[in-house]
Amino acid sequence: MQHEIPIAFAFDKNYLKTGAVALYSLLHAHHAVEGVFFSIYVFYSGLNEDDLNRLQETIKPFKHFAALKCQDISATLDSLPTITDSAWVNRYSRMILVKYLLPSLFPQYSKMIWSDVDVVFCRAFADDFIALDTSESFHLSGVISLVSQSVTEGFWFCNLDYMREHSFTQQVLEKFKIQVMRPYFKEPTLIHHLHAYIKELPLYYCVLPYYYQEELNDLRHKASLPIRFEIIHQDKPNEFIYRQQIPYEISQIQDILSNPIIMHYESDKDALGIYNGKPWEFPLGNQYHLWLEMLAHTPFWKDFTLEMQKKRIEYRDIAQKIHYFSQDKRLYEVSIRSIKVFASHYYNLVVKERWSKPIKTFFQKKFFQKKF
Repeated sequence: MQHEIPIAFAFDKNYLKTGAVALYSLLHAHHAVEGVFFSIYVFYSGLNEDDLNRLQETIKPFKHFAALKCQDISATLDSLPTITDSAWVNRYSRMILVKYLLPSLFPQYSKMIWSDVDVVFCRAFADDFIALDTSESFHLSGVISLVSQSVTEGFWFCNLDYMREHSFTQQVLEKFKIQVMRPYFKEPTLIHHLHAYIKELPLYYCVLPYYYQEELNDLRHKASLPIRFEIIHQDKPNEFIYRQQIPYEISQIQDILSNPIIMHYESDKDALGIYNGKPWEFPLGNQYHLWLEMLAHTPFWKDFTLEMQKKRIEYRDIAQKIHYFSQDKRLYEVSIRSIKVFASHYYNLVVKERWSKPIKTFFQKKFFQKKF
């Protein structure tokens, strides 16, 4: 028996290469799994025919168990002007709204997967999705972030039947209208009022590169903290509800880091203005080799290597900032040791190499030149 696994992504031109990596790694992780067929839906904005052809070429090695359908979602998003015109969506990308529209976009499915594209799929997960029971009372299953202790938006198992039955999309869009009027917008809170109907996926489904720099005990502690749900209200202060999350032992944390299902390159600019966690912005970071390896199998690899050549000075500047002022370094290292290292390098390069040779040559000519 063959099981169809529908999965949806959404991205624009800025995330084209990243989207290709997500598609290729998804199918590569499942190439040895029998009895599954992936129906992949890409909702896009601003892509041209060549872009779409290269996406089709990306999945070509896996055509025997996958099909890719691409649809321009611009018109649908344009029909939501009060939402898509908000400053918050314009700052990021209105493509983030697509996941909230899945129940109406796919009436033919009872369940579906949503995923961001800033990911690499490292292992197969088809069995977990197939086992999902849509008769249970829940909207979605998601991973709890160790950073915010809230449900992440990057990967969901969606119970579309339950979502449609309980007007999931309408509820979320109403919360959106309330949120966009406030100075601080937090996307995760759009679904927090549904906390009783959100299931938890294991941490394997969202491993961040920075986890590998943390102490195991620190990760275990963060994983033991209660889940935090912030309920948005229009006419009164927000309400906070807490729920215990899945407990993890040290051995389980070790296994999660060794065998992630999804490596999620989710991050933002740090205090130095560096994209900490985005290999397409700076390809020399922790666990970035996974992303680069998958990119090398796509039609976008050549484009990326050409970009790397053009950005070599930018990469050098970023590397210098990280070397001297990394947030991972202790205050002593940044305030004292970094200055010492810089002074040493400056002396070796400028004083010894640039100044000493001309001065030495001058004195040699002045005092030691033979006179005839």
